Amino acid sequence: MRSLQQFALIAVTFAIATSTVYAQIDLLPKTAQPTIWERFTLRVVNQREPATIEVVLVVPEVVAVLGVQAPSSAWEFELIAPTDSTPQMIRWTGGTVGQGSFDEFAFLGRIPGDARSKELVFPVTLRREDGSETQWSRSRGEGMAPVVQIVGTTSVTPWGAVGLAGAAFGIAVIALALAVSARRPSS
Repeated sequence: MRSLQQFALIAVTFAIATSTVYAQIDLLPKTAQPTIWERFTLRVVNQREPATIEVVLVVPEVVAVLGVQAPSSAWEFELIAPTDSTPQMIRWTGGTVGQGSFDEFAFLGRIPGDARSKELVFPVTLRREDGSETQWSRSRGEGMAPVVQIVGTTSVTPWGAVGLAGAAFGIAVIALALAVSARRPSS
């Protein structure tokens, strides 16, 4: 019985070790507020050879990008505007993230004031010196793409909107009545 437990432990350890993601990513901050310029930082950790030589971050179209920062002078960046067939992206190339190291790729972004609370997904693709790719997305790849939650927004339910419209109409009627009474000559 004991050898069966040891075999199970070894099998689980092997499964975890062989499914280890060779690169890890994280996007900070995890939350963002509308109208505030936020510094978003993509952290890329490389745990094996070959080195990562290209980082591509898909930025949701709702995020306006003010500026992009490369981690060092070796890295260059390109801000790719969205088209009908491609999303807004930032591509960093020219540098390397070698085995056992990490780099941080940053940009300033702003979410419009009318944005509602929701989750923004930032898919990432890493390319390596040998031509291989590692992807994080909603549907495929090494794992789920990083997400940022929009917070600090207000939402109005449909019935709340009706209530606000009714209140505005009532105020308009009162203002009209006051305007008409002010125009009457006093006797």
